[in-house]
Amino acid sequence: MDAATRLIEEQLLYAEQSGESDYAVKTLCNFANAVYPWDATQALAWLEKARELAPWNPYPWTIRTKVLRSVGWLSEALSSTLESVRRFPDDVVARTGLGEVLRQANRLEEAEAVYRETVARFPDDVFARTGLTAVLRQRRKLDEVIAPCEETILSFPADRGARRELSESISEPGRTEEAGRVAREPVCPPVDEAGRPMLRPTPAAPESFPGHDLQQPQQPLEPQGTSPPELAQSRRASSAEPRARLRPQDLQVLLNDACLLRIWGRARGWESMPRIREESARLAKRLEEAASSAAEAASELGLLELDRAELEQAIDFLRVAARRFPGSVRVRYALARAEREQARRLRLRLNDPDSLRVIRAWDDLRLPDRRLTPVSHLGSGRAWLALMDGNQVEENARESFGKLAHAIRKILEAGVAANLSRWAQDLNQFVFAGETVRRADEIGSMEAIRECVEQHSAVLNSMEEELVSRFCLV
Repeated sequence: MDAATRLIEEQLLYAEQSGESDYAVKTLCNFANAVYPWDATQALAWLEKARELAPWNPYPWTIRTKVLRSVGWLSEALSSTLESVRRFPDDVVARTGLGEVLRQANRLEEAEAVYRETVARFPDDVFARTGLTAVLRQRRKLDEVIAPCEETILSFPADRGARRELSESISEPGRTEEAGRVAREPVCPPVDEAGRPMLRPTPAAPESFPGHDLQQPQQPLEPQGTSPPELAQSRRASSAEPRARLRPQDLQVLLNDACLLRIWGRARGWESMPRIREESARLAKRLEEAASSAAEAASELGLLELDRAELEQAIDFLRVAARRFPGSVRVRYALARAEREQARRLRLRLNDPDSLRVIRAWDDLRLPDRRLTPVSHLGSGRAWLALMDGNQVEENARESFGKLAHAIRKILEAGVAANLSRWAQDLNQFVFAGETVRRADEIGSMEAIRECVEQHSAVLNSMEEELVSRFCLV
């Protein structure tokens, strides 16, 4: 990430001095497209800069819509793609993107209208055609799917999407054999008297999208989309109906309340005060309603359940959320923390298949943003100590804590922001008892490290969370 940032800074400087911004815009878009599964916040920041440099280039708008969809911000994605269609009415990618946003939000009638108009204007675009057939099948208009699918197969014989849609559309009871044949064999085109292939005319599209004519819908957007299979196993995720996304200011108030309540609960004890339990249940319900469309609410709900000692419930929910919001670092952090606690309670051994996943989650955490390196090494070291395989585990833990010590030294020696230096000093105190450690071979007894980490476990959780919240918006 540091190398990418330096390259972007160099290209932005060149763009400012020369007035030529094409290379900078391409680099910003390409890097954003590469990192958004890991760090949607950084991707959106780069895309905002690209749009600032080239407001009439459709590519930044297209990538931005994809990133917003990946984190479940469908209202923002809809606004972005509508503006993209207005700016670039002849860009088929913008129009198919609008169809996909509407389809993901379960606005299927509007999605069908968008795709029909797009197919009418761009009959040679295979993605518009397969998007239309997918929406028709989702609306259970199975009889209307077959003709467009056959036309797409004839026009694009190498494309498997239309063949798959056609096969699935006729996979009704008693038609299994026909569906299998369609999936394997080409469709024979009708021919004229001279033996030349004849294509059916493309269905006519409505003159405009129903009801809004490319205007923002009056009703609030309700994210829905296809839920992962694990949803059925999670009581909270499976029972919650899709809700309209909260206004940003209301969401922030809710997140602040939940964070403060968790601090209060850790300080006073969840079991000692019924009022805390009652208030946490109320906030959990509100977070549950917001979690279908906001990654921040999903991560906060997972951490709240974890603090309330609802470990299995927290893990079930966070695994679903991690698939729903693959670009959210906060959700992945909350899941890694929950699985680390589960490994400690179950006393997993190194040969357990789940143990390596617990470690890898912390190693992967620093990939989207190198500023999370201290949290990654701290979490990895604590995860190793949660396992139960004696010397081998302790050596791996020693290596992780050695890397953590090196990261702490770099922060302190670089003289970066004072609050981050204070964070590093406190971390050094809680892990290494204030001793100066620079690398793994300077660590004495791992038993002393284990005692420090266990004694200050709650504080270390808060410090991990603090750094993740500081550098990752979602």
